[in-house]
Amino acid sequence: MGEIRDRKPENQSYRASGLTLLTAAISLWNNVYMVRVVHALKRKGVKVNEQLLSHLSLQQRIIVCKD
Repeated sequence: MGEIRDRKPENQSYRASGLTLLTAAISLWNNVYMVRVVHALKRKGVKVNEQLLSHLSLQQRIIVCKD
């Protein structure tokens, strides 16, 4: 686990591209989900610590702060 075992550089490239795509998809899902959670908490009147929001990605902070 954690290694690409294909010997051909072309196959290694395909696998690496697939892992990059998977990582990007997970990151996007996490961004969308975290923004929704913060908005839902604010709608319910839960006080959200703004200092904790500073640990979100820049994209998340921009979306959260707009509303």
